[in-house]
Amino acid sequence: AEDAERLAAFAQRSRATWPEAVTAAWALYLTRLTGAPEAVIGMPVSNRTGSVLARTPVTAVNVVPLRVAVDEREPVGDLLRRITRTLRRQRRHQRYRGEQLRRDLQLFGHGRRLVGPQLNIKPFTTELAFGDCRGAVHSLAAGAVEDLNVTVSGRGGPDTGLTGLDLVLDGNPDLYGAEEPAAHLRRFATLLDRLSRAEPDLPAGRIGYLDEAEHRRVLEEFNAPADGTAGPVGAAEGVPAPGLTEGFAAQARRTPQAPALRYGDAVVTYAELADRVDRLAAVLRARGAGRGSLIAVALPRCEALLVALLAVASAGAAYVPLDPRYPADRLRHMLEDSRPLLLVTDRAHPWGGNLPLLTVAPDGTVPGSEPEAPGRAGGGEHKAAG
Repeated sequence: AEDAERLAAFAQRSRATWPEAVTAAWALYLTRLTGAPEAVIGMPVSNRTGSVLARTPVTAVNVVPLRVAVDEREPVGDLLRRITRTLRRQRRHQRYRGEQLRRDLQLFGHGRRLVGPQLNIKPFTTELAFGDCRGAVHSLAAGAVEDLNVTVSGRGGPDTGLTGLDLVLDGNPDLYGAEEPAAHLRRFATLLDRLSRAEPDLPAGRIGYLDEAEHRRVLEEFNAPADGTAGPVGAAEGVPAPGLTEGFAAQARRTPQAPALRYGDAVVTYAELADRVDRLAAVLRARGAGRGSLIAVALPRCEALLVALLAVASAGAAYVPLDPRYPADRLRHMLEDSRPLLLVTDRAHPWGGNLPLLTVAPDGTVPGSEPEAPGRAGGGEHKAAG
């Protein structure tokens, strides 16, 4: 009850309602989860305009798309008010059947969907009163689920206000494993709770969705060494473990002729890899890379990718990894959001805009560059920016 009241109070501070706050939370969750700059949410609407239809016992529900762009720098209060205005415009078109809209847009064929994950908000209470007897409404079947469907039902009434929320999430078994819907529900509930505690001027990107247990798992289990030891490889008790670049440089000194990278038929030794890293790191430093700067890296999986990532870290900067296969709009958004110093790539890209380029060969070398003194590859330690 306290959590629901807090969410309603947050919505009121932003001049909105709790269903609109839940909608903002779902849009924020989807964009944070996918990395996409916007979400197209399927919104079931009552489609009962007018007093006659409101009293007629007939199935009239329609699913309409709600397109929400999310800028993680935008204050959550502004995001909520923007969604409120969008929902009001959407209500004027709720009788435009979703199946007709799909035909009009020629979205035919398998996989060409009109909307993404659905959000079904039931602002009315699910409790029933028959004299002194009380009952509850339970949905036995949600129908076909194309992706994820979350249903949020409010508890309470006109006299008591919002006293609680019930969340149910269904997932398409062809897309999600048995435990994944429960994990999504837990994360969404966590984001809702943190949104309810936020001030309206907090940037949307500051609201996380991992609870303490999952956050600890990501930090500790996902980063555990492969040999099962409790800490990073090479760390003694009370002695800090070497960082990425220091560890790589030390290994290159110990086993210079050992294979460091195998790609296709190519085998690159530690000495050769360290030489390429030193060359590229020197070029990056000459271009202004250093502590506090971001370097975007857009390369396919090849020798050059590993060289570039190690070189950026060696220069003391942090890298922004970009997958060239991503949609252009998403890559453009990532560059606008991170504002890197330059882009390390193998060719020019239309989504790169006016960002300065540093073009590398498939093996990670830069024509005309000179190697630095041995051991320079351990110079920095900022790694990835996320």
